[in-house]
Amino acid sequence: LGRPHIPVEIDTGRYLVAGAHIAVAHSTLSLMDLRGRIVAEDRRPHGTTDPHRVLARLAARLPPLVAAHAGGRTVLALGLAT
Repeated sequence: LGRPHIPVEIDTGRYLVAGAHIAVAHSTLSLMDLRGRIVAEDRRPHGTTDPHRVLARLAARLPPLVAAHAGGRTVLALGLAT
């Protein structure tokens, strides 16, 4: 009943998304393809309790992670969780 199912093939070769998680003692950055598969992950202790420094250090880690693991793919978005 209804319209037939039309499968959608997601192109995982062109785009990535980034995710950041800030925990109490450490933060994690991840790059994922559009199917949600982790391409790269970097987890490090904060080294400080100053929230501005934690966020600045997290932001500074993203460009090298992308440069090392994106393989020419464009990062579309960044999600942040605490």
